[in-house]
Order: sequence, then structure tokens, then C-alpha cells
Amino acid sequence: MLRPQTMEHGIGIMFNIKMQYCVFLLKYHMITNYVITKKFRFRNFSPLLTILILLIGAYFYSTYKYGGESGIFFLIFFLVFFLIQAFMHLLLHLNYYYANKFDSLECDFENKTIIYHHGNDNTIECKSDEIKIVKHFMSYPARNKKAGLLTWDSYSYCDIELRDERHFIITSLLVPDLEAFLSNMNIDRYRIKKIAGFYSLV
Repeated sequence: MLRPQTMEHGIGIMFNIKMQYCVFLLKYHMITNYVITKKFRFRNFSPLLTILILLIGAYFYSTYKYGGESGIFFLIFFLVFFLIQAFMHLLLHLNYYYANKFDSLECDFENKTIIYHHGNDNTIECKSDEIKIVKHFMSYPARNKKAGLLTWDSYSYCDIELRDERHFIITSLLVPDLEAFLSNMNIDRYRIKKIAGFYSLV
């Protein structure tokens, strides 16, 4: 049977180990890394898939309700509508993808530090208070916090300019929730300029 002093010593060692482990986890989770992943890329195509399913349903409904000729008319109309949406969506997606394809972002939200890696050529490290202005380009529905009718309305990007005139671009493919990112970096709204548009190419 262990003596009380031995038991206290053992408990103290276990407590110290657990505390060191918790500190390690805390430090590890302080840094958030962003890269473009397949999950983020393909998730942005879900609105197109939704529209395609709705169009197929509308075609079969119109055929059943109004006959074959009406169904063909609706099919052509919906197909043209879908192809226009798909082309515009894909063009914007590729524009954003190649803007941040080789980039990564390290954010220390605790210390408000950003490290932006642009490929292997350029690295920008800064504190949030070094940011002069953030130009946040987005769709009109996103600007008004409403659901959009176009499949690319969820796309947006930030052009971040520092006080020393350096700047870098972060798209919503690299950082999916740019609004939360800016808030977590403690960038006040006076330094954020929201610019709404129909089609925001980088």
C-alpha cells in the first residue's frame, strides 16, 4: 500500500503532465492555417447542383402538366439559363482559384498576427494594427446579408493594404468566412470598405 506522501507525489506529477499537455494544445490551436482544399472548392458548386435538380423537376412537372411540347420549351429555356449560370460561376471560381492557388495563410488570432505566403516567392507578416484598409468585394445580396439568386453570390475577396503600402488578396476559396476572419483579427469596421458588385473578379 502506498504511503500518503508517495500518492501525493504521484498525483502532483500527473497533474503537471496534464497541465503541460493542455498548454501545448492551447498553443497549437492558437494558429489557424488556411489553404485551398478540395472540400472548399467543391462546396461552392452546391448551388449549381441545386439549380440543376430544380430545373429537372420543373421540366418533368411542365411535361406532366402541360404536355410534351410545353416540356420541350421549358427544357430549352432552363437549359440555357443553367448553362449561363454554370459558365459565369466556373469563370469566377477559376479566377479566385488561380488568385490563391499556391498561397497559404497563418493566423494567430490571439496575438492578431497574419503570415501570408504567396507561393515560394513572397511572404508578408503583419499585425492587425498594421492594416491600413481592407477592401471587401462581394455581391449585392451578401452586402445586404440576404440570400442571393445567382449561384456565385457567395463568392467574395479582400484586398488588404498595409500601412507600408504592401498588399495581398484573400479570396473566399482560401478563407471561406471572410467576415468572421476580419472580426477575429479585430479589424474595426472603419478600416473595412465593403464594395458590392454583380460580378467581383479579382
